[in-house]
Amino acid sequence: MNKKHTILHFYAMGMLLLVGSLILPEQASAVPAFARQTSMPCTACHFQHFPALNSFGRTFRAGGYTLTGGQGLIEGDDISLPLMLNASVITKLRYQKTNGNTNAGSDFGVIEWPDEAALLVGGKLAKDAGFLMELGLTDANSFLSTKVHFNVGKAGNTQFSVIPFSTDGLGSGYGFELLNTGAQRSQRPIEERRGFSAAQALGLGSGEATGIALVASSHNYFINYTPWVPGWEENNLEV
Repeated sequence: MNKKHTILHFYAMGMLLLVGSLILPEQASAVPAFARQTSMPCTACHFQHFPALNSFGRTFRAGGYTLTGGQGLIEGDDISLPLMLNASVITKLRYQKTNGNTNAGSDFGVIEWPDEAALLVGGKLAKDAGFLMELGLTDANSFLSTKVHFNVGKAGNTQFSVIPFSTDGLGSGYGFELLNTGAQRSQRPIEERRGFSAAQALGLGSGEATGIALVASSHNYFINYTPWVPGWEENNLEV
């Protein structure tokens, strides 16, 4: 490759990354659907290393995604729903090059886009219930991950919750996990999950999982007991 082609290659790659950065905000790992429901920016729940949670974000998740803001509600004896179904398209642009070495024989590394692509739908279902659902955009019938969070009681500052869930790759921690340790695959502050988290390196924080999380949580602690099986969807369920 001559010098002119090399310059053109870098120019084209730079333009692609620039366009991607304009289309995809840095907080792409956050869920804008929740920002609409709460009338708060994504930074209210996340700090600089998206999608890691701050203290308010942990409280919002522990409450089952039920907090609302300026968005109107449909209220009744057995229902409390936002006026609109809140959804977000989540995708990722990634460029990989390690220690000056190239990948797949390329002189400039590998650009992966869309590395991930999904439709996230979530929010309040009732006074004490909320949900989160991830649908793969490559298959309209692909339920990648879903959970429904029921707050069933409270003793002092401790909230008791029951959370049935199923996921294709986020592991048993998907039911309920508040910390930023990488124990849940999708909630880690850096991209290289296996080099950062012991749970990811051992394979305990990822993979298919279907189960139910029984949770006690407060501002200072949480306890999560989760019976689960390494299965996903009806045809993959192992008992």
